[in-house]
Amino acid sequence: MGISIFVPAPVWPGEESRNRAVEQSGLLKKHRDPGLIDICSRLKQTLRVDWAGVSIIYRDSQYVMASSGGMLGEYRRSTSLSAHVVAYPETVFYLLNASADERFAGSSFVDNGWISFFAGAAIFAGTQFALGALCLTCRTPRTAFDERSQQALIDAAASIH
Repeated sequence: MGISIFVPAPVWPGEESRNRAVEQSGLLKKHRDPGLIDICSRLKQTLRVDWAGVSIIYRDSQYVMASSGGMLGEYRRSTSLSAHVVAYPETVFYLLNASADERFAGSSFVDNGWISFFAGAAIFAGTQFALGALCLTCRTPRTAFDERSQQALIDAAASIH
């Protein structure tokens, strides 16, 4: 049995400008915001997932600002699945079975069974930069994440400002 090591998302040039955009967006002041919680709760129900959350990536941290229940707080960016959404914002980033993907098998969230299915769409909030992600997770893997569901996730992320 080999050792699994989580592969952090890359940080691209322009990160300082992206961090300034996060600061200017005001999203870091929306901890437990009722509107964001509502978006998460509706998405959880509509897409039948275990959890939905708004995650902002700022400097070396991931801030879970709102969710459909639980898991709020600050986490290390280096262990964040949401940071992969920010690194590749042009499409929905998803893992049907994170534990089967060697890049993510070393994640404590994946190893502890909290996340098997993961999906995230970038939050732009009126900027050219991905400021964070609207994320979905399930404890069980999925066999598919269809275009309708991906579009619902993109639309919900676009409503965050």
